[in-house]
Amino acid sequence: MFSSFTSGTELQRGAVATAAHAGETRNKQAKTLFKKLARQYLRKRSPPTESELEPLSAFRNDFGWLDLIKWRDEVGVLRGIVYEDDGTITFDEWTQPPHDQVIGEFSRMFLRQFVEPWENAPIDPTFETTGAQGMNYVFLRLKSNYDLVDIEIPGPKKQPDQSYTPQPRPNLQNPALAALVRIQPLLGRPWPTVIFESGNSQTVPRLEGIRDRVLGHMTAVNVFVGIAYNRNQTRASDSWWACVAVRNTAPGNPPANPPPEWPPCIIVGEIRRGANGRYQKLETPVDNNNTVWRVNTSLLYHPEPVPVLHPAFPATFDVDVERLRRCLVRARPA
Repeated sequence: MFSSFTSGTELQRGAVATAAHAGETRNKQAKTLFKKLARQYLRKRSPPTESELEPLSAFRNDFGWLDLIKWRDEVGVLRGIVYEDDGTITFDEWTQPPHDQVIGEFSRMFLRQFVEPWENAPIDPTFETTGAQGMNYVFLRLKSNYDLVDIEIPGPKKQPDQSYTPQPRPNLQNPALAALVRIQPLLGRPWPTVIFESGNSQTVPRLEGIRDRVLGHMTAVNVFVGIAYNRNQTRASDSWWACVAVRNTAPGNPPANPPPEWPPCIIVGEIRRGANGRYQKLETPVDNNNTVWRVNTSLLYHPEPVPVLHPAFPATFDVDVERLRRCLVRARPA
């Protein structure tokens, strides 16, 4: 006659295995629900309703941001999905012109100044571009990886419309300075140094929030360029907002428990609201003395030095704001 005995350790191991299996099952269920919503988003070109999102919300504790990136890429969604830190997922309104067109205009602006002249140079491409757009504009001289479109910023996580990372990053030819390049903890790659955001469905306060967080102490982004188009009842009353801001690279000692927005960014140029609280009308040209906002090229590489190339890089990255405004005027629907 034999007696059976199960130790406490074995019981504990069994409980852990059961919990792990249950967690894996719920993760797979969340994946199925998300992919269904993402495919619907692509097909209908409109975000799911609150009631359609409700079943997925019940699984918010069963998946993480990296899961979402993988699932999104498997479906082929290049943009429009936002992941909140509490696990909530939202879908942006499907973008309409002039969203993609102004991204393309900015990309050409950057390409002409920092990529094209160095084709077939020892460093080629000089910058890697990644972004949520890419279906309407393809730049063959830029290396594009649309599966690498996310960056780790505090708060809601979304694909930037366009971002640029110098190549190579870090540059191991200068090990001491290369060691200063910060790596995104979860994704394991450097932050881009330049981010461009275009807002049709995104409000200006939301874009300002993205700006302040990406230039804060928790990231290593150095330059933010943002454009917003506000469509009103008539084309004559359409308005817009633009901003170029850079990181404060010498902020002094931080306060205790600094917020993600610390240190405050430095505004290079901005189309601000008028005294009446309204944004500037889109059909009003930018002041002739303020059409180009310049960013020191060193900020495209900070904390590493600008590489010595022939020909040399320009001293500044020139953002032609009037050119971007004209693009909005041309590309907006009638």
